[in-house]
Amino acid sequence: MNREGKQTLELDWSDKHQAYGFDDHGGRYSNMCPDTRHHPSSGPVCNISSWTTFTRDNLSKASQEEQATNSLRWVMVLALCVGGYW
Repeated sequence: MNREGKQTLELDWSDKHQAYGFDDHGGRYSNMCPDTRHHPSSGPVCNISSWTTFTRDNLSKASQEEQATNSLRWVMVLALCVGGYW
């Protein structure tokens, strides 16, 4: 489970890093730049449906992790209270 989470985070970070690179590189251009070319075959880099599915799954996993964290937090509070440490 930790390995899967790590892989998901690395893929997400990699996508964000790549998107930042595109934004950083593309932000230096305008339609007035002499080397800007418009290609008829150019299209979107990402598939909207796969991005939506990935985002929905990512949010679902985050919600599950948050619930698990809250449950563990309550178990720890109860253990500390019963043990007299709280």
